[in-house]
Amino acid sequence: MAVASEEREVLVRFCAGLKQLREDAGLPLGEFSDRMNLALQGRTLSPGRANEIERGVKIRKAPDWSLVAAWVGVCHTAARERRRPVSVTTDPAFWKAEHSRLTEELERAKPSGGSGHQVPRQLGPAPTHFTGREHEVRLLANLLAAQGTLPQHATGMVVVSGMAGVGKTGLVLHWSHTASPQFPDGQLFRDLRGYAPDEKPLSPSEVLADWLKDVWGVDRVPDGLDARVSLFRSRIAGKRMLLVLDNAVTADQVRPLLPATESCFVIVTSRDRLDGLLAEGASPMSLGLLSPTEAKALLRKVIGERVDADEPAAAALAKLCAYLPLALRVAGSRAAADPDVSVAALVRQLADERRRLRRLGNPDDPRTNVRAVFSWSYRGLPEEAQRMFRLLSLHPAAGHTAEPFTIAALVGVDIDTAAEQIDLLRRRFLVTGANGRVGMHDLLRLYARELLEQQESTSDSRVALDRLVHAYYGCVNHAFDRQNHNNPMVDADYLRSWRERDPAGVEAVDAASSPTGWFAAEHANLVALVQAAAEAELEPTPRLATSLFYFLEIGSHLADWHRVEEIASRMATARSDRARSLRNRGRLAMIGVLAEQERLRDEDDARPAPPEACDQAISLLERSRDLYHAEYLEHGRRQDRAGEGTTLRELADAYRLEVDPTAPGRTIRKAIEAYQAAEEVYAELGNENGLASLRLALGMAYAINGQFGEAEQCFRASLAYGGLLNDQGRARHGRLKGFSLRRLADLHRDQGQLGSAVGFYNECVEAFLQDVNDPVSRARALAARGRVQDELGDGAAGRHSLVEAYDLLTRRPLGVDDPEAKVVASWLSRLDSDA
Repeated sequence: MAVASEEREVLVRFCAGLKQLREDAGLPLGEFSDRMNLALQGRTLSPGRANEIERGVKIRKAPDWSLVAAWVGVCHTAARERRRPVSVTTDPAFWKAEHSRLTEELERAKPSGGSGHQVPRQLGPAPTHFTGREHEVRLLANLLAAQGTLPQHATGMVVVSGMAGVGKTGLVLHWSHTASPQFPDGQLFRDLRGYAPDEKPLSPSEVLADWLKDVWGVDRVPDGLDARVSLFRSRIAGKRMLLVLDNAVTADQVRPLLPATESCFVIVTSRDRLDGLLAEGASPMSLGLLSPTEAKALLRKVIGERVDADEPAAAALAKLCAYLPLALRVAGSRAAADPDVSVAALVRQLADERRRLRRLGNPDDPRTNVRAVFSWSYRGLPEEAQRMFRLLSLHPAAGHTAEPFTIAALVGVDIDTAAEQIDLLRRRFLVTGANGRVGMHDLLRLYARELLEQQESTSDSRVALDRLVHAYYGCVNHAFDRQNHNNPMVDADYLRSWRERDPAGVEAVDAASSPTGWFAAEHANLVALVQAAAEAELEPTPRLATSLFYFLEIGSHLADWHRVEEIASRMATARSDRARSLRNRGRLAMIGVLAEQERLRDEDDARPAPPEACDQAISLLERSRDLYHAEYLEHGRRQDRAGEGTTLRELADAYRLEVDPTAPGRTIRKAIEAYQAAEEVYAELGNENGLASLRLALGMAYAINGQFGEAEQCFRASLAYGGLLNDQGRARHGRLKGFSLRRLADLHRDQGQLGSAVGFYNECVEAFLQDVNDPVSRARALAARGRVQDELGDGAAGRHSLVEAYDLLTRRPLGVDDPEAKVVASWLSRLDSDA
């Protein structure tokens, strides 16, 4: 009896699945035949016969189960050996069930003129340039394979979600076509139009009516959703079908379209996470952007060999498209359509942010227009969430993430309201988020900025940005105060009122692992915000800019420090702002000399700096001191007096750094006088932290001047404060403790008290390991200790200390070429030659 056309299709699809499995395993027909002949134990399968089976020709019945079992086993083994992903499951239980189903279908075969309806094949074309997504393809295959473990009457379902243009439909169609042989009863596909141009989302009732008429030939479709759902589920019961519900907008739109049978598999795509379906057992799959390598591969498929001819331009193009598949396809198609347009030329066209979205789309085809596709996600939001989306384009976190508190400040809402709106935007993939922080895709940011300029006044945008500046200014001062309590450079008056006004901001900073950890997360945002505030000519810009100095200095972000201080110096008009700007610039001007002071050097390089090294710093600091003093005399504010004291301290450092150690003379006395003047201010203000740090520096000046008793007294005072313990049993001011011990060790060494010097070096090395993790300062202390140990006659101990110092210093970026590592190497060489 001839096989009916419908059953022939089922047979061909089954055989196509066997072919897909062999190809996924990477087996040529010849090698496959050899492996099958071994597995069949006496029976043979020639390459030609295997090819006929795969094509479904010259066969009237299903291949016998023993051959199918061997086929699946051979492919499974080869795929594992070669570590190749397979898009078709190799689970024997699945193939046994499919083989049984095929056999039953063929036994019920009818002539082609029978009354049966055609098996539905509703999948759209597979994407022509599909690239990457190996993990997601493998996961879909695994989820399908695991379907047999579901409870009876439970349908396997996956919700594929992601931002507009990320390639959800393309992924699902690609996988569905490769997996179609596993669904012999057909594949249903429907665009639910959840996000579409000028169209309302399809109702489930409409979808069911179409399926019942077109697929099952129901002439009189019942009225009412419940009746249609019942009839649909009756007709699909027991069928092995794939349902793709594309572009869904809500869970309620999907639920009536779900079969109540374990034999079906459902894939839903949406720009919403559809949390309701996930709560009911659907498997989530969140689709992200392509990797840079995948993005370039996609461009290569669309454009061709021109990508390989200019790989740097291709990488730049992928980055400008922000690795979004839709944008990459649109940009690539522009180049493909005009062979005379180079990839570099396309990069130049897209470099202009204000025109990029316009060039990434065809206004006559909304579905390939990036801006239009984004608009379908935006327009369904509540008005409050739309406003947040627009204002987020003002936040400087481009390429970075933001703390929700700062978003609340920007929008002008409380933190709970902001959290609700952020969650709504995140569910629509209009923002991203991880670890409690919020980010935005680069192209979405450009779209949000367009909407902002269209719908928000310039004054409203300035007010929002001003709120953000004030919020960050409070956060920076709070972090600075936590790191250095009662530091005179903290804006104490502002901080006090801000803490009362914005407890959520206090909580945001305190939630970080440390104040420096908070700053590390916000560093790029803060520097960008200073620039944005300057462009908007906001009044608090110079105060925010100058507040960053401490964290930028200890993090060695000198380029960013220069940038923000330049802005502050240009915008500062108030006398107090100019005073602070001058102080910071003075500190910055001598930062290199301060670093040189600590650097290891040979005896013939004893002077750390030339006599004029701090001239610029001294000029800036003297002007700052005079401005602070004038402010204090006029207003009597504590903050101005504190600024004067800090500037006196910095000025004393500058004087000290210019001293020739071999002839200190008047300059060192000038430094001591400035330290003493600063000491009076700090004592007047009760600034114990500042006093302790100042006494360390004053002790260094005393030592240069030969006043060793006064120097030791100062070092021991700074050590007593620096060694105070915190709740974890560590020094509260670990760096101060470590440097106080280092100065005491150097002082005793210089006075010939080598035994006690080694003892202080030992404590210093431990402090820079246990109280504060500073491997470079630890290495310097080890090197100094090693030389003293050698001088005491313990060459072995000295060598051990120098080797440990060398190891630490060569871990820096320059490795063995590190200048200080070279100095230690020379000391080791001399020590070995003297042994």
